[in-house]
Amino acid sequence: MMLQQTSKLLLLVPLSLSFGQVHSTSFRPSEWGLADLRSIRLGEVSLIHDSNSPRLNIQALFAEGWFLDAGIRDAPGGCVSVNDFSHAGVNNLGGNYSVFQSPPSSASFFHPVLPIPTRTGKLQFVKRAQGYCGLWMHLFNSAAPPGERTYFDATGFASLHITMRGKLDAASLMLKVADSSWNEKEDAVPIGMMESFLPKGRIDTSWQTAVLPLSVLPRQLDRSRLATIVIDVTGIGTGEIEFGSVSFCSTLQSQPAVYESRPHTGTTEKALWVWNTHELINDTTALRQLIMFLRNENIDHVFLALPYDADHPEAPNGVPVEREILIPIVQELNESGHRVHALIGDKDFIRPEKQGFVQRTLENIVRYQASAPRSAQFYGVHLDIEPYLLPGFGSSRQEWFLRNLLRVLETSAVTVRGAGLVVGADIPPWLDSPNELTNAPPVVSWNGSTKPMYEHVIDLMDFVVLMNYRTRMDGDDGLLFQALNELRYSDAVGKKVFIGLETVSLPDETLFRFRGHPGSGPIPSHVRDALIMTIKPDTMAILFGAGNRNEFNALLRTKNIDPADLLWWPIDRSSFVPSSRTSFATGGGLVAVRRIMEEAGRVFRNFPSFGGFSLHDYKGFVSLRDR
Repeated sequence: MMLQQTSKLLLLVPLSLSFGQVHSTSFRPSEWGLADLRSIRLGEVSLIHDSNSPRLNIQALFAEGWFLDAGIRDAPGGCVSVNDFSHAGVNNLGGNYSVFQSPPSSASFFHPVLPIPTRTGKLQFVKRAQGYCGLWMHLFNSAAPPGERTYFDATGFASLHITMRGKLDAASLMLKVADSSWNEKEDAVPIGMMESFLPKGRIDTSWQTAVLPLSVLPRQLDRSRLATIVIDVTGIGTGEIEFGSVSFCSTLQSQPAVYESRPHTGTTEKALWVWNTHELINDTTALRQLIMFLRNENIDHVFLALPYDADHPEAPNGVPVEREILIPIVQELNESGHRVHALIGDKDFIRPEKQGFVQRTLENIVRYQASAPRSAQFYGVHLDIEPYLLPGFGSSRQEWFLRNLLRVLETSAVTVRGAGLVVGADIPPWLDSPNELTNAPPVVSWNGSTKPMYEHVIDLMDFVVLMNYRTRMDGDDGLLFQALNELRYSDAVGKKVFIGLETVSLPDETLFRFRGHPGSGPIPSHVRDALIMTIKPDTMAILFGAGNRNEFNALLRTKNIDPADLLWWPIDRSSFVPSSRTSFATGGGLVAVRRIMEEAGRVFRNFPSFGGFSLHDYKGFVSLRDR
């Protein structure tokens, strides 16, 4: 249940690798789609601070030329959505957006989630006589190097639409636009006061859409290479402006938009992952303890892992589903009022050579279902397949992994539904989000439809469990905001979403990013922190810090690595991810789990698709309870 990709909202830490131990890992360039390590222009590694032995993982490697078109999708009404504020700090084009400010003037921007979540962004500001403040938004992928940027071509559009509402105290808003040339100068051209483009001619607390005819743009702006939209606060005063959407449209007609969630009073449930099924076999005491726990915690759904023994004679042909082992367990759980899902999954399930193994496992479940008494039958099958844990996922090959995952999910759904079983799957919270390094969202073409990966998965499943492992409820990186896209889409298609909470102890982690052309040969004395790669005799990644130069040189001697063969990239950013951010084992304990289920549950119930919470996992939660 590990999550490889993380949110952009991390804690920045000083770039100083002063530890004595050298951390390294071997890898195969071909798994990352690389023919030549010298072509790498962007990458990330993580140092897992495991208490037993810290380890280095490669998270992402991207070669030169990877950044292409942002994958703009047409929206209803002949519009292209630039920003629907569904992602913190990154819009639909991969462009960053944020405030600018100079004291004593100030500005902040956030996404409201209380009391009812909305897919909007809110700008708050104080404009003084001195200083400046406002909001800027790129119309190109901000993560792309200058030579690989694709600027927004607005020549086929008639207007720019900005939906907004708010309150102003004396101040006003000036709309500015920059093309690629003006963006290089870090400046923009004034177009007009925002109020003049609104139907009412003023900003008030009702939703309005400002419609800017692109014909009014000055000729000095290249409409085929638009780069930035700027909202500059003028005058003196305070204000609070909520933005609903920013779009380019083919007509001047305003597009209606509804941002309010509908109240929902449906019932919700609780689910639990149980991985230690082998401990329940022929142990009535352990089974009774589980059932008592389920009853005390009001658990409705049990994701029960099918026990797998690699030495079993049938193991190579799929996970065995043995009646004599499972019937006593499933029957007891059913008779206690719980719905049992057969839990299967492995990151390798997406590999083509594993297709037969997965299919035979599903057929084993179907045979069990047909032969077991009704009182011992499964309610569903639950899939925990996490290909992002495989090497190469964070690379140009990512779509290959995602398409193979969809293939497995689709095949599984067809097979188990034929036996009258429901089917669900675990998904990470970032499957709807722009990649933290490339700003590109996981968009996949499947069955003739090109759309975000999370929408494909929700389409295929009866329900999903969003492994939204956060211990904080509010904020752009909190439990509420991270779940909104999945809940909204599931509302639209009539599916259910369970929100996952982590109770298992996890290690802290530090992410290290590097970018640009590599250096080669011995590491210069002025380079303090770097990611180093070797080709001979083995392909390795080494995390280098000025504080471990002696240990690094010893490693080179031990591995017979010639310093002349080294490639290296200076570390340009490091981010610390504390385990308390994702797991209640270190993030507040049992009291915090119960509090967030109560408080967040009240908010999530505004969405008809909210199914309830899913706890990971049985043993982790018991550990919290027994502290």
